[in-house]
Amino acid sequence: MIKIENLSISFDNKKVIDNLNLTIKKGEKIILNSSSGSGKTSFLRVLQGFILNYSGEIKICNLNLNEKNIKEIRSNISYVSQRVELPQGKVKDILKMIFNYSVNRGIEVKELEKKLQEFNLDKEILERDTKQISGGERQRIGFIISLYLNREIWLLDEITASLDFNMKKKVEEYILNSDKTIILVSHDENWDLSKFKEVKW
Repeated sequence: MIKIENLSISFDNKKVIDNLNLTIKKGEKIILNSSSGSGKTSFLRVLQGFILNYSGEIKICNLNLNEKNIKEIRSNISYVSQRVELPQGKVKDILKMIFNYSVNRGIEVKELEKKLQEFNLDKEILERDTKQISGGERQRIGFIISLYLNREIWLLDEITASLDFNMKKKVEEYILNSDKTIILVSHDENWDLSKFKEVKW
């Protein structure tokens, strides 16, 4: 699913990742557990083609990561960050816009209100402006969007940082029960690390 050979990333002449070799099989659950500032978020951005100044080779879904293939590669990836960036506007309008993108057309958003309720979000949040919702609400909305997109690869960057214990466990349950290939960045000690393949550098 993802094969990385001799990957090195540098910023300001400082190497944050040095000669990383990693193979991630379809359906594997990976947790990046390196120290803060070690380039984990940068690594996720590289996989999405947003950082190009690296050395080494990356293959995702049997495609070499390059400008020619990046659009197709991104169509297989769902990314949720610690602070989910949403355009300004009513939540319902932003969701409609996201699912009207050409790459997302045809995705059925069934029982949205039920899904919101499952993540302790009242349906009235759909009428609120995105600038009025909290960090925890953003994280839950971002994760719900990812569930509906149903991409093969999930890149999740500190997505439970603003959630309470019970909601963290719900998100973890979804992750562990999914058949997706997942790369998770987290410093949260509540994760059951025995269920993940730990990767450090």
